[in-house]
Amino acid sequence: MGKKELSLRNTSLSANRTLTDIARLQLADEVPERTIVHLATLGETYIAEMLTSLIALEDGNRSKMYEALLGEVREGMFNSWPAMFEWLRRGFGLSLLGEKEVQDFTCCVDLRNSIVHGNSRLTRMQTKQFEKSIDLRKKLERTMHVAIQGSRIMVDRDSSQAGIKVSRSFIFRVDDLMIQQYPSLLAR
Repeated sequence: MGKKELSLRNTSLSANRTLTDIARLQLADEVPERTIVHLATLGETYIAEMLTSLIALEDGNRSKMYEALLGEVREGMFNSWPAMFEWLRRGFGLSLLGEKEVQDFTCCVDLRNSIVHGNSRLTRMQTKQFEKSIDLRKKLERTMHVAIQGSRIMVDRDSSQAGIKVSRSFIFRVDDLMIQQYPSLLAR
């Protein structure tokens, strides 16, 4: 474990909660598929909480126009991973998708989608484009330590441990980038 992973004092409250939940998952040693689903949900919740916190930071700058526009788009901001990342980029200047930790965590989300929406198989959406499905298979095998036979994905304890590592790195990296740009998030 690196020095950064041992100290939570320079992370947001949301990151602290999420990292604590990840540690509980690791100790619980649940069924690997369940762990992956929980990890993806924790990451999504963290991003939604941080987006909400960033919106709240704008309280002093809100005009009637701002409130009206926010009212129109707020629901769509939280509809999907791409929507949340797009609003973090457009609204707050946080371009996170190029970060390795975010790309690795997106792989964890892809695995969750295969488990939940594909019954532990690559989904129709994931196999729609041949080249992208080949890339996804390679990423899942490399990043999440799964075995893929045909469209069937085998998840084991190594996969859940990889997911825990990827999730922790994701939370630390994203939180660090957000706090660098918005230091007042440390209090949230």
